[in-house]
Amino acid sequence: TIGASKVTNAKLDKSNIPLSGFGNAATDVSIGDGTTNYKITNVLDPTDDQDVATKYYVNNYAFAQPMSETQMLGLSSPGEGRLAFCTDCGSGSLMLYYNGSWISVGTANASPYATSVGQTGTILKATETLTGEYVYNDVDGDPQAVSTFKWYRADDNTGTGEAVITGATSSTYTIQVADVSKFLRFGVTPVAGGGVGQGIHVKAS
Repeated sequence: TIGASKVTNAKLDKSNIPLSGFGNAATDVSIGDGTTNYKITNVLDPTDDQDVATKYYVNNYAFAQPMSETQMLGLSSPGEGRLAFCTDCGSGSLMLYYNGSWISVGTANASPYATSVGQTGTILKATETLTGEYVYNDVDGDPQAVSTFKWYRADDNTGTGEAVITGATSSTYTIQVADVSKFLRFGVTPVAGGGVGQGIHVKAS
């Protein structure tokens, strides 16, 4: 940290000031005090009209970036209101991250989406049954058709080694011997009976 008036008579080589190659903003950065000189603020998540942002932020939040459904689901924190152009989502190509889910906004009819995804049941031993739960949503009021389900098995609660359990396509799942000491979770792809039929697959958190 350089305190006020600690640097004097500094001469800048204007021809060698870098204008690119900076990393993404990680926290608030400000120049000036806004009283005796201009103040520039650069924040990781700009909210005020006076805030400025990096090119990275503008590209990813102001414009819809093309990406696959797998890439979209792999984003750890997409950010509420983020847009993405899904390259393999069928008719619902323009997607909006809203209320914890990706929904289609690229057509006159939006895709359905699932919230509150989870599972209930006491994991004690093989033959116990788990039940997947979710809330079906569709902003156009299209009724739910036959939504599809998956169950996943992982080595720990962070998802290490997670894989789809072959044949587990029901909203309920009976624990197998292979599941002992493993971590299980439920996933759903909401399907509407009209409009944009299929939404994005969502796993229990």
